[in-house]
Amino acid sequence: MNIKITKFISHGFIAMKFENLSDLSLDAQGIFVTMVNDPNYDYVTAEELYSSHSDSKEVFDTAIAELLEKGYLLKGNDSKKLAVNKAKMINTMFWVEPNM
Repeated sequence: MNIKITKFISHGFIAMKFENLSDLSLDAQGIFVTMVNDPNYDYVTAEELYSSHSDSKEVFDTAIAELLEKGYLLKGNDSKKLAVNKAKMINTMFWVEPNM
């Protein structure tokens, strides 16, 4: 029996089921969805988030504090890096495949 392995690259994205995120403010939802869907924001500092968006630092600080408090984000060992808590979000996401 021969098995052929084909490399498949998908260009879909992970979408969040917002009905499961109703406990988050809109600012927190926006930051969270950005971090989930953009690999450049998978593991970043708050300063890196500030520099790439036009919202005020206060908006980000409030939203990041909310995401940390509710367990959607985790702080890295150096306590400056932020990461999405993928274990927490598993039940709140679905895959969108544009080719199907």
